[in-house]
Amino acid sequence: MKFGVIGTGIVGRTLAAKLAELNHEVMVGTRDVATTLARTELDGYGNPSFSTWQQQHTQIQLGTFAQAAAFGEIVLNATSGGSSLEALKLAGNAAFNGKILIDVANPLDFSRGLPLRSQ
Repeated sequence: MKFGVIGTGIVGRTLAAKLAELNHEVMVGTRDVATTLARTELDGYGNPSFSTWQQQHTQIQLGTFAQAAAFGEIVLNATSGGSSLEALKLAGNAAFNGKILIDVANPLDFSRGLPLRSQ
């Protein structure tokens, strides 16, 4: 089966890696492929850059949000909750026609730093 994963963060990577391990075809989507591949620094949580991660997961493709959504028979939204709507709009409505969309976005508020506090 083909899966499109919208989002290159740790949640998207974890899901993509497991799906690929289970012999599914996977494409991860990002806003800008060149920018995502050009990043080499660790993310804010100490995780390696996507390009470093992808070197260990060469079977996983990288495309735009629209390409990943069009690619997948099933699409997973693994973006941060605050950017989900914009990412899904960039993917385009037509890319989701007749498909299952699994939303694992997590709308956490990091505006007060870590650890997260309840209101």
